[in-house]
Amino acid sequence: MDLEKRVAPTSYVRVPQGQEVLIVLEEPLVASRPGRGGVRATLNLLSSHGFHRGVVVILSPMEQSSYALCYHALARSTHGSARLHGPDGHMTTDGMMTKRSSTLHDDITDVPGVRVGHATDLRAKTGVTVILVPAEGVAAGAYIGGTASSTRQMDSLKPLHLVPRIHGICLAGGSAFGLDAAGGVMAYLEEQGAGIPVTGRVIPIVPSAVIFDLNFGDGSVRPDHAMGYQACLNAGAGPVEQGSVGAGTGATVGKLLGIEQAMKGGVGSASSISGDLIVGALVVVNAYGDVIDEDGKVLAGARASSTGLEPANSARLLKDGEAMSRAVPVENTTLAVVASNARLDKISASRIARQATLGMAGVIRPFDTHIDGDLTIVVGLGAEQVDPNRLGLLAADALQGAVMKAVREADGFGIVPAWKDAGRSPR
Repeated sequence: MDLEKRVAPTSYVRVPQGQEVLIVLEEPLVASRPGRGGVRATLNLLSSHGFHRGVVVILSPMEQSSYALCYHALARSTHGSARLHGPDGHMTTDGMMTKRSSTLHDDITDVPGVRVGHATDLRAKTGVTVILVPAEGVAAGAYIGGTASSTRQMDSLKPLHLVPRIHGICLAGGSAFGLDAAGGVMAYLEEQGAGIPVTGRVIPIVPSAVIFDLNFGDGSVRPDHAMGYQACLNAGAGPVEQGSVGAGTGATVGKLLGIEQAMKGGVGSASSISGDLIVGALVVVNAYGDVIDEDGKVLAGARASSTGLEPANSARLLKDGEAMSRAVPVENTTLAVVASNARLDKISASRIARQATLGMAGVIRPFDTHIDGDLTIVVGLGAEQVDPNRLGLLAADALQGAVMKAVREADGFGIVPAWKDAGRSPR
């Protein structure tokens, strides 16, 4: 293969089992550098994408030495000539490929380099969800609109903070107790060599946030270090498991009339694609308000009675003065993560996070109330800058889709009803 050719950063290149391939990226999924465990980590990541016996190397204009690395990687990993195959098994002719629809999942892992993992405690009804990015880290920003957020290392996302990149995101149940899970994520990433280099070691930067689920399952059992580590071990780039898993295991929605008349929330993920721009979103929906569909109908929310499924319509009750907001400021939160294959910095990511958050107001009513702890984190994994308003609009669309999928895939475990319990099937 001509080493001058490039594979687009958004490419997925698949080869049949047993074939050999050398993949050259300007923006690698994992940097294959000496001393970073890059080759091993790369092979693991390639395997999760359906690759076999491949290696990713850096080949950017600023790193001409990568040509030598490329030859060394070829000698170690393929022991012969390399051929570049497309998803259909045929060799490409121009060295350039784009993602095909058959490789998309309609979730956040459509963005190359993003991996998602869950750890779920079905007995206690709580869990952890992690979003992992390439070992070198990514630029990120955040918008915290809620007044009841519970977080760790979120200050690292502020534009004036010295730390330039993050290496993972941890979302968990357990309220503030669940922040312990972030330690397990940090331990895993440290083992992988991912983090800010400091005095001969690395310190992973892992912004973390939690939801309140102590009133759903066994509130004495909370996500911890071990569960955070396990979520990382479970992380992959394939389709994201959704519904009552990970951080969404104990999530509920529609709590205007109390948990007894609420319905099940959960984890949801979706993506929006415009040309070469891919924007993926993952949400943990534990909202005070109801989740509605594109037509304004309630999918899951407060119920008129604790024994039926008729929606009470929280927004209408509040507007008409027929119900008062419950003064419990810690029960409600929607956590959102947006990833894109665009180039971002902290300032642009923070502005996009604010804009994208508004999209959820179209599917959660009421949204961003005085007793919600909502926040949105945005990360950029690409090399090309795009119109931030374009990215923000696509992010809002992805977040809306993710919210609806969260409740459509949820399981109430016999504790509260889920959308599925009304005789409807996920779509």
